[in-house]
Amino acid sequence: SIEVEVAPTQRLDPGAPTPVLTAGGYIIPHRKVSLAPKITGRVEWVGVEKGDAVKQGQVLLRIERREFLAATDRAVASLAGANARLRELEAGSRPEEIERAKAAVEEARSNVANAVLELDRFERLHAEGAVARQALDAAGNRHEVGLAQLAGAQQSYQLARLGPRREQLDAARAAVREAEAVLRATQADLDNTQIHAPISGIILERLVEPGEIVTTSFIGGRGAKSAVLSMADLQILDVEVDVSQNEIGKVRLSQPATIVADAFPDRTYRGIVSEMAPEANRQKATLQVKIRVAKPDGGDWV
Repeated sequence: SIEVEVAPTQRLDPGAPTPVLTAGGYIIPHRKVSLAPKITGRVEWVGVEKGDAVKQGQVLLRIERREFLAATDRAVASLAGANARLRELEAGSRPEEIERAKAAVEEARSNVANAVLELDRFERLHAEGAVARQALDAAGNRHEVGLAQLAGAQQSYQLARLGPRREQLDAARAAVREAEAVLRATQADLDNTQIHAPISGIILERLVEPGEIVTTSFIGGRGAKSAVLSMADLQILDVEVDVSQNEIGKVRLSQPATIVADAFPDRTYRGIVSEMAPEANRQKATLQVKIRVAKPDGGDWV
């Protein structure tokens, strides 16, 4: 900040404006931005120094991205699998699958027929005393197993003909949407490994170096850092001044002002009262007033 003197003026006659109040203050950028990461990671590269001029959208800092690339690759693979499963269900059963299920039904029906003949034969033999009861029971069990296999084959054949249920299709579509959401999230994290300049301006502070850990939440001391850079737009400058309560009646919005910086006493700049605080500072008995510099020369304020 540069200390200045501000003299709000009002035109009392057709001649030159006469100062009605002189107050001291500091020049500040109207727009100051602190840049923080949206992800946690290790800083890989910082491309700016304090005082550098940058353009909006310029890459200022990069965070290591190997883990985020791997997560994105996994998400892409998961989405491909979910889409393949959905296409399979939407296509329904292929003709050869239906034929195979039909053949299984015929085979099971043939097995049941053979089991019936075998059971009848063992019942006659058992009645004649030619075979033991145990052999007859075994034939009965084979007949029951054949019937169960036939019922299962018939059910599979019907399902193959009907295709997937609506619930299966709904679940598959939901799985695709979930995989798409995961992919968007991983791509966003990957994009966030680069921090871009949100505005054109000047770098005020460089707060991290390559190798340091940055995080989305503040950790004090020597832990991870949540702020990495700060910058400001020096094309729009304000002057903050404290005006005594006794003299606040001399100031109004849009009132013209003359600004003189202590560092450049031979230069004057025009300004206009742009903001007046809604509440006074009771301890200082002052009210903060902001003066917008009409035509700032960025080089003079750095």
